[in-house]
Amino acid sequence: MLEFSAKAKERIDNFAGIKFTENNVVEFQKVNADAKDLNVFFGVDEAFLSSLSLGAKGWVGSTYNHLAPLYLAIKKAFEANDIEEANRLQGLGIQFVETLASFGGFNGAGKSYMKILGVDCGPSRYPHVSLTIEQLKQIEERFNSIGLTPYLSKI
Repeated sequence: MLEFSAKAKERIDNFAGIKFTENNVVEFQKVNADAKDLNVFFGVDEAFLSSLSLGAKGWVGSTYNHLAPLYLAIKKAFEANDIEEANRLQGLGIQFVETLASFGGFNGAGKSYMKILGVDCGPSRYPHVSLTIEQLKQIEERFNSIGLTPYLSKI
């Protein structure tokens, strides 16, 4: 990423940032520390909590659309040094991703689930799945049972 960023800055006058989406916190720490003149956005939602201790200041990810209140709660718990609570909350985010992925893949299921939150994004493109109303109800029941519902970004 550092090599790419250096080349991009030479060719793109307004190049100011990059999204880090590799599930490798060591590499993120190096890039974040070395790219002082860039915004380095962390993009692995399931490792959001880890990114906080590495100095992340910005995030780009799919589940932030679904679970903004959850990530704000994780950040608040981390800042209060309540690591046990932060870990518990991060676990809910992981279960969110795993639950949706179990219905044929996260991308299509995540897009379909936005309908439950008040934003109908339409059907997914091939090869991603579009979930049925029955599947969405099953997912909602699962989220209710694990205590995730209060953290959903309902519109």
